[in-house]
Amino acid sequence: AEVHMLSTAAFNALLKILEEPPAHLLFVLATTELHKVPATIKSRCQQFSFKRIRAEDIAAHLLRVAGEEGFALTEGGAALIARLSDGGMRDALSLLDQCAGGKASVDEQAILDTLGLAGNVETAALMERLAARDTAGALDTLARLYANGKDVVVIVPTMNADGERIDSYHAGDKLNLTFSGNVCHVFAKDGKNLEF
Repeated sequence: AEVHMLSTAAFNALLKILEEPPAHLLFVLATTELHKVPATIKSRCQQFSFKRIRAEDIAAHLLRVAGEEGFALTEGGAALIARLSDGGMRDALSLLDQCAGGKASVDEQAILDTLGLAGNVETAALMERLAARDTAGALDTLARLYANGKDVVVIVPTMNADGERIDSYHAGDKLNLTFSGNVCHVFAKDGKNLEF
C-alpha cells in the first residue's frame, strides 16, 4: 500500500519509530500523492522523485521482452502500449501481458481489441465519415459500433464539438440522425436506414 493511505494513528506510530529508529531498521515508503504525507514524516525521510520513462525506451524494452517470451510484437504495437502506459514500465508490462494472452502475435489492432479501445478508433472514423458526408461509410461504422456493444445513442450525441448534447444531426441532405428516448433513428437518402 502507498504510505499516504495510512491512518492518522498509523502515521503517529510511524513517527514514533522514525524519531528513535533501531540501527538495523530501514523503511522504504512509496507514494504517488506526496502532499498527503504529513510534514512530520517527510522531514525525517530522504525523498527520491522518480521520473516517467520515455515512450521510446518503454517500446524498446517491450520488444525485447516479447522476443525473450517467444511471441511477436509489432513496433506499432509496442509504441501503442508505451503511449498507453504513460511513462510507467510496470503498467506497460502489465498491458503487454494482458494483450499477449497466449497469442503468437500482438499488433495495434489486437491491443485495441483486447483493451476495449477499438470503439474509440471507430468513433473517430465515424466522425471523419460524417464530416466527409460519406453516408454509406457512416452507416457501416455505426452498425459495427452497435454490433460490438457500443451504445450509439451515447456515442453520436457526444460528437458535437461544443460539448453540447444534440438531439438531431444532419450531414447535408444525405444523412439525418434523430434521437427519441433510447432510440437512434438514422435516415439516409441513399436508402440505407437504421434504427438503434
